Amino acid sequence: ALALQSASWGLGQTMGFNHLACGYPSAAAMVEAFRDDEESHLMAMVRFINSTGLADELRRHDWAGFARGYNGPGFAKNGYDKKLAASFARWQKIKDTPLPPDVEPAEVPVKPIIPDAAPLPPKPVVGWLSRLLTLLAALFQKNGRN
Repeated sequence: ALALQSASWGLGQTMGFNHLACGYPSAAAMVEAFRDDEESHLMAMVRFINSTGLADELRRHDWAGFARGYNGPGFAKNGYDKKLAASFARWQKIKDTPLPPDVEPAEVPVKPIIPDAAPLPPKPVVGWLSRLLTLLAALFQKNGRN
């Protein structure tokens, strides 16, 4: 169990000891869920960002604040804040790809893994990119930003 807690896992390279912030009862449960699909990785990242209060830093584009909270006090030596800023600038230049007019995204409820965890936004079932965009939109719309 300690080995699972002391390693980083998944798409977000989340430390196992952060399993509760990611919505899992144990590091082992988190690692097991990550074996299922990439959506589990993304959902864990969203839960971690929300539960640690880092969503505000994302909304403000406070890349140093976000990197400090996500990566720890050594973030600057690896330039995580600069990498986030550059990535955001690059993606801002890319136009959104709307769903085709004949496609209505179906929504299914997403149940939290831990019964007392905050509810998650509904997820569309048209593809992983659409789910990612829906989750991020819900994250930003929660505090009034569209």
